[in-house]
Amino acid sequence: MNLSIPDNLCITLASASPRRQDLLRRIGVEPLVCPAQVDEESCGPGTIRPDTPPDEVCRQIALERARLKAAAVHPLPPTRLALASDTTVDAGGRLLDKPRSREEARTMLEHLSGITHRVHTAIIVYQDPAAPESWMEEVVTSRVTFTALSGDELEWYLACEEWRDVAGGYRIQGRAGAFVSHLEGSYEAVMGLPIHQVYSTIKRFFTVFRDESRLIQAKES
Repeated sequence: MNLSIPDNLCITLASASPRRQDLLRRIGVEPLVCPAQVDEESCGPGTIRPDTPPDEVCRQIALERARLKAAAVHPLPPTRLALASDTTVDAGGRLLDKPRSREEARTMLEHLSGITHRVHTAIIVYQDPAAPESWMEEVVTSRVTFTALSGDELEWYLACEEWRDVAGGYRIQGRAGAFVSHLEGSYEAVMGLPIHQVYSTIKRFFTVFRDESRLIQAKES
């Protein structure tokens, strides 16, 4: 039988992101917010294995940062599961983190102007933060193409303050959506959470859990 996820599922979300909360609610999952208190930037290009191919570095950073968050957050009662996630913006192998200032945001947007960049979003669904071997992980990569931006367009965008606290200095669901001429991949992943993959991973978790429970019951009988 092809089961869906349980009704009225509540899950611990290792993030304070309102976007991720809203996206979970779209599939009937209520997030219990418990932001991971970690230094995301402690994981960067210099901490990734040196034998990692250059075009895989930003993808691996997203995964390692999600792992960092997962290790820091336990599922809170009454939840059985937790979800950790991280998003990186990859401009030809160059990592664009959250800008610290308006000028840094401007530099990032100028770099993205007129080119195609990649957005990597890693998700981890888990029960035990101390048992990474049992975590279910996935990384979704989307390709986003920006039109060439004029100086006036940059000022128009920077004035709305959407560049704050977001990788790459832009929010696709806000004004920056006007700059996107082409998107290949998951719109929701660029927002911060690939909702199809989250749904599929949670569904897979409960399938495995149900099968393991049946196996235990069979052994006990």
